[in-house]
This record gives sequence, structure tokens and C-alpha cells, in this order.
Amino acid sequence: MIKRFTWITFIISFIAITSHAKGQEPSDIEDSYNKEYYSKKFSGWKGIIFICIYNKDDKVLERICQRATSDIDLLAAATKVNIKFAKSNDFAATLYSISNGQYKSYEQYVTLEYSLIATSPSSQNEAKAIHGRLTFTKYYSNAVENNSKSGSLRNIPRPGDLELWSKELIGSGLPSDIITPFSDGAETHIKKALAMFLKYAK
Repeated sequence: MIKRFTWITFIISFIAITSHAKGQEPSDIEDSYNKEYYSKKFSGWKGIIFICIYNKDDKVLERICQRATSDIDLLAAATKVNIKFAKSNDFAATLYSISNGQYKSYEQYVTLEYSLIATSPSSQNEAKAIHGRLTFTKYYSNAVENNSKSGSLRNIPRPGDLELWSKELIGSGLPSDIITPFSDGAETHIKKALAMFLKYAK
């Protein structure tokens, strides 16, 4: 039996700064870079589609997803963020309901996906490990790199999800104990995601 609950949150971030402007503090350069970088990624979005992806047979993940949905609903209402909720694991149905069969409306929304995967302990007395990933993404059917040269492979249009921002969480503990601390960690990242949207989606 595992008597101690362990909780770890990893925040992965990478900021590339290619030049140093004379007379500026590093924090000023970082803020300037972030503003330009994320303004390009988030500019123009009118709202967020939130979807939770997890194994529907895992009741622990289901409760974590329910808590995240409740958190983002309350936070979005408080900050007046336009948000739509996709049915868990069923994105297509939500797109149809938002757009009334026309995808033009959907194009104004960016997706905030909360994906969850976990181990399946054989009993309630064994530890369960969970990995969560909160990601802003947008699907493009014919994406081409901005600086690609004619004739290069990067100049060939390709479909795929463009990742705009992400945060990850990893936790482990008894199934009965892990839900609250893991959800508390996710709430912190959800707040950051909405703050990012409010700041740059103009």
C-alpha cells in the first residue's frame, strides 16, 4: 500500500531570444518577445472551444475532466471569455452545433484541449499515475511554413494541428486521493490559458 501521496507538476516552457537590445533588462526583452510571439498566434480569435479527451471507462479521469470543465466555465464567465464546450471525446458534434452546419463560425474559435491518460492500477490500494496536457490548437487543412522556399518540402501544403501554447501535469497517488490535487494543478494552468487568451486574442 502506498501511504504517501506524491504530486509533481512540470511546467515546460521554451523562449528563444535571438538578440539583446542595448539598455534593456532581460525581463523586458522576454516580455517584448512574448507579446510579439503570442499576439501573432492568438490575434483574431473570437472565442474558445474547450474539449476534454480521456478514456471514458476511467472514472477518475472522468471526475478530473468534470472538475476542469466546471473550473473553466466559472472562470470564463467571470472574465467574459466567449467559450463553447465540446462533448468529451466528441469534437465533431460540437462543431456542428456551433456552426449550425456551416464551418465559417467555427473558424473564429481556437481549441483548448485537455487530454488525460493514466495507468490502471488493479486495486484502490495501488498508485495511479496521470499525465495531463492542456493545449491551445487550431487545425489547418493546407499549412505552409512562412519562410519556406519555393521547391522545398516545407513549401508543400500539409494538414495538421498547429499548437499555439501548452502546459503539462504529471501526478501519482491512490485513485481516491489524486483527483483533488491533480485538479488543483490543472486549475492553475487553466487560469494561465484564459489569461493568455484575454491578453493576446484582440
